[in-house]
Amino acid sequence: MDVSIQVDQKSGIPIYMQIVDQVKHLIATGCLQPGDQLPTIRELAVSLAVNLHTVAHAYSELEKEGFLSIQRGRGTFICNGKSDETLDDLRAEKLDLLVSTMLADALNLGYEPDEILETLTAMIRARERAIARAAAHKEPEEREPVAHGRRKVATAFC
Repeated sequence: MDVSIQVDQKSGIPIYMQIVDQVKHLIATGCLQPGDQLPTIRELAVSLAVNLHTVAHAYSELEKEGFLSIQRGRGTFICNGKSDETLDDLRAEKLDLLVSTMLADALNLGYEPDEILETLTAMIRARERAIARAAAHKEPEEREPVAHGRRKVATAFC
């Protein structure tokens, strides 16, 4: 049960919310699947060096939102109940946050919107070419279909 959750005590974001956001991200990217068991509240609190109540608060929020099932005496599990549409919404929120942060940073550095768009387009094309080259060098039985879209790309970051 290797769940890579980290907290930043200095971020200004409440620790319980950092845990909630990271668990949602792990679910949205497919790193956590329905039925997967999370660490106990105590285990996660110890590994993150945070208060038990902080982790309990995060787990409670995730349970209220339908992401977790807390089964007394058995453990805490990822729920089956989240639809693909909900997970797509999570992915879209994450993408919006990433892009808006990058855009704000680039604009603050003095780049014009057309320069930013041109750079992004060039980076996407270069990545697609690199993926195509890598796929061409594999044996036919090793080749996987090249996935275009958020769902497949995100799983590479587990």
